[in-house]
Amino acid sequence: MPNIKPRYMVLFLTRRCNMRCPQCIFRLYEKNFFTNEDMDVSFGKEIISYYERYGIKELFLTAEGEPLLYESLPEMLSFSKKKKFERIHLNTNGLLLHQYADDIVKYVDSIYISVDGYNRETYKNYRECDAFDKVIENISTLVQKNKNTSGRLFISIACVIHDKNIHYIEKLIQLAERLQVNRIEFFNFHALMKTLSECKPLYQSRSTKNYFETIKSRHYDVEIVLPSLLGNKRKFFCENLFNWIIVGARGDFSPCCQIPPHQKFGNFRDDPELFIKKEVRHFKTAFNNAESINDLYYSCRECNGLSPENDIFFPDRKIWTKRYPTSHCSYSFFPCIV
Repeated sequence: MPNIKPRYMVLFLTRRCNMRCPQCIFRLYEKNFFTNEDMDVSFGKEIISYYERYGIKELFLTAEGEPLLYESLPEMLSFSKKKKFERIHLNTNGLLLHQYADDIVKYVDSIYISVDGYNRETYKNYRECDAFDKVIENISTLVQKNKNTSGRLFISIACVIHDKNIHYIEKLIQLAERLQVNRIEFFNFHALMKTLSECKPLYQSRSTKNYFETIKSRHYDVEIVLPSLLGNKRKFFCENLFNWIIVGARGDFSPCCQIPPHQKFGNFRDDPELFIKKEVRHFKTAFNNAESINDLYYSCRECNGLSPENDIFFPDRKIWTKRYPTSHCSYSFFPCIV
């Protein structure tokens, strides 16, 4: 197994959510996944402090649901900011941004806001709630507040793209430009299990490649990350799998960002280094020893991190063709196939 010391930690603060998105990985694994459980503040601080001493450089505060439902979020952000992390990241659906905008601008380095539609109708199709106008209002307010203060917060919109909504991309880019965010990032749909969704991820078809080339030929006023295309996998290496520590709201570990934390992977309370031991180690070793795609866990087979695409950046148009771009306000490694 590769000897990589993790750089990143994901800490899930709550199992509550104010949406019921049909493509949510937590609901796909368990229909009634969400509960009213929050991570105890002192426990969260203990985890953060331990892994700061361990050497983690970047902290992602998020949730097995929606992190802005975590009432102690300002306290946790303030506590984390006093640590030696190079960057603090936050993921959210944006519905409650107005409640925490001041704290976010003050303590967070980069924020990802999920917006899977370019108007009320398309948003509702993939979020199953009529919240588009509120989310867009909140993003606009956050952008303006950031400009009026330090301007240091890097604001990104995140969108999941698949075969049913690939035609949204250009209109979503236009939305990002109007909102004046720093970046819009498109993630290829990740099929976790064979029968869970009617949607299919994007593969390296000629029509899709031609569509992306058309987008790359234009100039935009926002950074763009196009979704990685799947296909032609050979040997497998996933830096995500070895470069992250993922801890759930109950203290359970997960070996991968696409697998909900579970007690079978061990709990921080039992041993803070179970993220590289026992079941997690078994999962990662099995991945590392895979000789064909059929040897991989299904959740790995159509993962963005295994895209065979090259890491290409078009500086004049601010467009990447890889899921994880390098920038002064973004995490900086590239998953790749060797």
